Amino acid sequence: MRLRQAWNQCSNLFAAHKVENGRATARLLLMHLMQYTFTQFITSLEQELAPAAIAELQQLSQQIVLGKPLQYITGQQEFMGLNFDVDENVLIPRPETELLVSAVLTKLNCHNQIKIADIGTGSGAVIISLATKIKQAVCTAVDISKAALAVARKNARRHQVAERITFLQGDLLNPLLPAVEKFHIIVSNPPYLSTDRMKSLPLNVRQEPALALYGGVDGLDCYRRLTADAPKLLKNGGHLLVEIDCNQAKAVASLFKANKFLEIEILSDYAGLDRIVVGKCQK
Repeated sequence: MRLRQAWNQCSNLFAAHKVENGRATARLLLMHLMQYTFTQFITSLEQELAPAAIAELQQLSQQIVLGKPLQYITGQQEFMGLNFDVDENVLIPRPETELLVSAVLTKLNCHNQIKIADIGTGSGAVIISLATKIKQAVCTAVDISKAALAVARKNARRHQVAERITFLQGDLLNPLLPAVEKFHIIVSNPPYLSTDRMKSLPLNVRQEPALALYGGVDGLDCYRRLTADAPKLLKNGGHLLVEIDCNQAKAVASLFKANKFLEIEILSDYAGLDRIVVGKCQK
């Protein structure tokens, strides 16, 4: 079987099982299997595949049909132009979360030493992206999962920012308390799916860690705690920025207001959906 035939067969299989972006997923799977760049893949379409490669392709294809995300097979996901290691212990970084990084960059004033905390860091994509872009940043990354922190540390070493990030295991802001004014920025993409939303997740998303997805009955548990505790840890004029589900903007903004945040903003993602809430801490 030639590479072109394998691509077509794999694409048809994914289409039959309604795998999202099936043809592109088939190409990326084959590129991973063959260890090809895009150019190598396109220029090798008439290459004959070895029987072992065909057998492995069939096995991996079935895993995707059964819901395993492609990123957990390849072990990679691009975010903010950087490649990150991912596995079943971390949420797969998504394009809309790049807006969270961009929003942080717009809020930073000139400081000799900018201090940033990322709460629920997962793979470390957000804090590592910020550390690569802000050379004077001193960063802290918190996650409740020891396994997730191991992935984040690996990614920090990969992008040569490990010496500027302190990794702490714990639940949301607890490892940073008792209250001490520390940070110019606290940023978080916390678990925010409600009980009802968890029941209706696509098959592939259900493979991601529930610990990084489930935010309580109404999805707001983490926001209640973040907005209550962040003012204890933010410097005067510092900002809290959180990613949200698109239907949570008003509820989360109300929590910011109840906890005395000022200049509250709701930012939309590339699809025009509410995605980020920002508030300023004024003391």
